[in-house]
Amino acid sequence: MKGFPKQTGVGGVHAEEELTRDLNQLLETEHKDTYAGSATDIGSLQDRIEFIKEDGANQDGGLTDKQKADIKTLQAKIKALKNK
Repeated sequence: MKGFPKQTGVGGVHAEEELTRDLNQLLETEHKDTYAGSATDIGSLQDRIEFIKEDGANQDGGLTDKQKADIKTLQAKIKALKNK
């Protein structure tokens, strides 16, 4: 027997790898120097949200629409991790 065929589809190791890769990608409004380590950790994602909010507080006019969208994206990633 040569082993098991490569797993494809929903679930399994490959789905986890895709989620981790997706979580590790910084969003457009995130500053590269404020990245908070491993994005597979919910606390890290929460830190990233706080960094975006802090950037918004430091600019005139508050959060931009893009920053608000990025915060929602990160919150969705947190929810996905909690449901995992």
